[in-house]
Amino acid sequence: MEGDAFEGYIVPLRPVLFIGKGSVTDAGDNGTIRVLYVDDERELLEIARAFLERNGDFCVDLCDSPRHALDAALSGGYDAIVSDYQMLEMNGIEFLKAFRSEDGTTPFIIFTGRGREEVVIEALNSGADFYLQKGGDPRVQFAELAHKIRQAVSRQRSVAALARRLEIEAEIAAIASRFVRMEDTDAAIDAMLDQIGHLSGADRTYLFRIRDGGAMLDNTHEWCAPGVRPEIDGLQGIPAESVAWWMATLRAGKPIHILDVSALPPEAATEKEILERQSIRSLLVVPVTVSGSLVGFMGLDNVTRTGEWSESDLSMITSAADIVGHALGRRWAEEKLARALADSAALEEELRESEARYRTLFDAAGDAIFVHDLEGRLLDANSVAVDRMGYSRDRLRSMTLSEITAPECADLVAGQNRRLLVSGRTVFKTVHITGGGSRIPVEVSSTLLQCGGRPAAISVARDITKRRRAEQALREANTKLNLMSELTRHDILNQLTILLGHLGMALETVTDPDLLAILARIEAPARAIRRQIEFTRHYTDLGVRAPEWQDVAETIFRSAGGALPIHMDVAGLSIYADPLLGAVFSNLMDNSVRHGESATAVRVHHRVKEGGDLTIFWEDDGIGIAAEEKERIFARGAGMNTGLGLFLIREILGITGIAIREAGEPGRGAQFVLLVPAGAFRTASA
Repeated sequence: MEGDAFEGYIVPLRPVLFIGKGSVTDAGDNGTIRVLYVDDERELLEIARAFLERNGDFCVDLCDSPRHALDAALSGGYDAIVSDYQMLEMNGIEFLKAFRSEDGTTPFIIFTGRGREEVVIEALNSGADFYLQKGGDPRVQFAELAHKIRQAVSRQRSVAALARRLEIEAEIAAIASRFVRMEDTDAAIDAMLDQIGHLSGADRTYLFRIRDGGAMLDNTHEWCAPGVRPEIDGLQGIPAESVAWWMATLRAGKPIHILDVSALPPEAATEKEILERQSIRSLLVVPVTVSGSLVGFMGLDNVTRTGEWSESDLSMITSAADIVGHALGRRWAEEKLARALADSAALEEELRESEARYRTLFDAAGDAIFVHDLEGRLLDANSVAVDRMGYSRDRLRSMTLSEITAPECADLVAGQNRRLLVSGRTVFKTVHITGGGSRIPVEVSSTLLQCGGRPAAISVARDITKRRRAEQALREANTKLNLMSELTRHDILNQLTILLGHLGMALETVTDPDLLAILARIEAPARAIRRQIEFTRHYTDLGVRAPEWQDVAETIFRSAGGALPIHMDVAGLSIYADPLLGAVFSNLMDNSVRHGESATAVRVHHRVKEGGDLTIFWEDDGIGIAAEEKERIFARGAGMNTGLGLFLIREILGITGIAIREAGEPGRGAQFVLLVPAGAFRTASA
């Protein structure tokens, strides 16, 4: 850009997002995708932002200098980075490499006019999530760019959500280990409430105990965020009968999830008054039980906002309540034993029962658990570890960690044991070697504890073989499918553009009627080919993402509602299918509308067969499908439009073994029958 080059130029969405080389980010709304677009063509920057932001969910900042953009990109305020390839200061891949050296997770998309294969490969190998080529219809290319940004951001947010879940699981394991290590249960509860408060972002966390045979409630433990007023002193000796609605819910074993305290029902008037007196606006409370009996409850409060608590918060506080219940039960058991010291026989029996309970919990765990000292000597192992490793429990107790660990991981495991002494907890990945020589990749969560007066560790080893295979397969599929589909579609559309351009010029200059007729006949199939190529853009993700459980009624309502009335009898039904399941019902509705001719409504119902399979019926009251057409309509190329709709329906369903056929009676409406195999569906009552 000669003459009008401007150094460090960034166009903000709102007043002054960046000034000079410094940056101040505005996080925007929760539903907004923040994008930094880098290109040394100023006019293209403006056009790109205009196209992207008119979708409503994008907030785009612009920069014409990759060097200055690097500081902004590393500020952490963006959900995705989009960069040109050919720029004066540094090319897009150099920019990408510099960014990836500091940030390995934020989605990065190369969007350029350069299309050489080696550039594409280098971009993907350097950490680009997608590579898109400019050219053609701006509406099409920026719509595709928006789709790729959403896809990359969605994938990254899913990874972040998984990381959040793993973080919470690790913290819960640490909380459990604290109760094992600490003799002071009250101190352990206080530390746990502090930890849960920070993890959940709550303003207040607390524990209430029930006393006097269930007649009175006391707030025994409380943690408050900075600036939040403690309430524990005023919450002692509350009559349980005065909060009957609250206690009835907890005694039924249900959590209390209040999004807005002001909206509590009339039967909870007393509870509402107590909560509003504490300025509580939303809360989440779960019961604490010992041996199936309600002994108290734990809760999270917010005094600054209303709103729904997440599944992670519910899972975390439920697990914490279980741990507290076990700890209280254990403490009460110990107190009971202390009172029964005069009866040695009773004491021994209680100890045996306690050991049996903990041994049952130890052996009932779903993952392999090893207890070992910090020199690596195995002290104990549960039943899963025995079965997985192929050694007897006694044999394992005579072995060391190095004997069950792959040689290349030995130094890593030894280092993690040393780290335990410093941090008290560690999570890492290694490879176990079974007695038969098999290699099992595992994720190990180790927690420090005392065993016989000496430091030791309890290590939970989760087999991640399937996860690794799935992750690798998904990465390879994403890379190959996205690369090939984008390059192939781009090349074909380029050639069609050239062909249609020449035809257009010929139609404008040729005057011979016969020749004009021939050219028109050539133009029609060329445009049909272009429509078919554009149609496949909607199915880029076919089979790329892992199948998932999907509610049938919700999917139909979201994807196929509106064109015709739908009468559904599939409430509570979920099936395991490709994430493109919505496209199946959308295409079935399109078929009913286009080809049903006289169709006025659609009915969807299901039946479970004796063999355990599920049949879902999609029926309309249109003209139906002729007998000779019933199978041909699923063939690629059939139909009066693109010929891909019903063909791809069968492909999408086939990914998880679901079959589809047409079984309607000609003249009385179409009936599409989906056969779902046993194990790939579930109902609300199951």
